[in-house]
Amino acid sequence: MKSIWWRMLGWQLILLLLMSFFPGAALAAEKADVTLEQAIRLVKENFDIPAGFTKFESSYNSYDNRSLWSLNWSAPEEPGGNFSAQVDARSGEIINMRLWQYEQRTPEQGLQLPLISATEAREMATELVKRLLPQRLTELKLLPAEDQLVPLNPYDRVTYSVRWQRVVNGIPVEGDGVTVDVLGDKAQIVGYYLNWTEADFPAPEGAISQQQARQVFEDNEMLKLQYFLADIRPLAEAGEKKQPQLV
Repeated sequence: MKSIWWRMLGWQLILLLLMSFFPGAALAAEKADVTLEQAIRLVKENFDIPAGFTKFESSYNSYDNRSLWSLNWSAPEEPGGNFSAQVDARSGEIINMRLWQYEQRTPEQGLQLPLISATEAREMATELVKRLLPQRLTELKLLPAEDQLVPLNPYDRVTYSVRWQRVVNGIPVEGDGVTVDVLGDKAQIVGYYLNWTEADFPAPEGAISQQQARQVFEDNEMLKLQYFLADIRPLAEAGEKKQPQLV
């Protein structure tokens, strides 16, 4: 009887030790609204995972009131490659995705011109965002395309970055939005990144105008003229005297 009691005590101690190493992880995963199988299916329905990426790993993380499934497929053999994604375990939204595949290139191959234009890349990215975030579209504003330079180095590749800014009540939300990366020579989406703050944004009614804010700034004399002498001037010639600047 005493040996049975000691065995039960031993198992309880082992369980407590495991819980100290993984505090609440298993329990939290069981309570997730989106299961691991559902998260995997969501990713596979929206992105193409290369056939050679057969090594799969997953993990569940909960922090800052967020719960995420982290999924990773990799190529176990050379030349290697990696596909990773994160899925919100509560909403089922895909938070990010990144694809990297090794491709050996030599100078003899010459410059690799893109197969698609920046406009075509934006169309691909827009289709993806509409499919993944239909409920977010009213708060997303597509930003103007930046000039895309064709690299002169044969080892470089053209990657188009298409970005959306989050706008609430007509006001941009700094840091929130979506970015989609499209590889030009493959016409392939290789990156998707969603940053979205879950918060109640105050209504703009009652906020002072830009002109009123400027007037307050001027009335309180927060800016005053003064002379400034730069201590360090990298482009100054030897022996050149400091010149006062009015700032």
